[in-house]
Amino acid sequence: MTKMVVKVYITGVSASTQLRKHQQDVLDILGGMKIEHEMIDVSIDDEARQFMWTNSKQPEKGKPLPPQIFNGDEYCGGWEEFEVAKENEQVFDFLKLDQPAGEKIKFRGEGEEEEEEKKDAEEEKAENEAPAEEGETKEEETKEEETKEEEAPTEEE
Repeated sequence: MTKMVVKVYITGVSASTQLRKHQQDVLDILGGMKIEHEMIDVSIDDEARQFMWTNSKQPEKGKPLPPQIFNGDEYCGGWEEFEVAKENEQVFDFLKLDQPAGEKIKFRGEGEEEEEEKKDAEEEKAENEAPAEEGETKEEETKEEETKEEEAPTEEE
């Protein structure tokens, strides 16, 4: 596999929310995975639009719509193919790139729950192990705080 620049053909002008979302999804994933890429806006570059139309997989009707993804001049696929590759953790293969050694692909949102639980457990452990003032335990501190709250006068009194 060769090391070339991934090119994502997009359009800056579209009334389709779905198309804009698909473009942003591709760009977010590439950015998140730290994959060098170049955005090419076909709405302002007629030559690039012709290239994209000519070299992309042709749909049953109409012309190929952005985002279309290339590695250099070699066609990789559109958003649908990119999504399949992402779900199967084969983004580097899809982009015709060598995967960095020893790195597991992690997409935004994946593993965040596990990390959050681990962080919470570590914080709780640290709190429980923290020395209490003058030999008090956490439980005693909590009881003392509750008692103070109960004894405190309210505005109504």
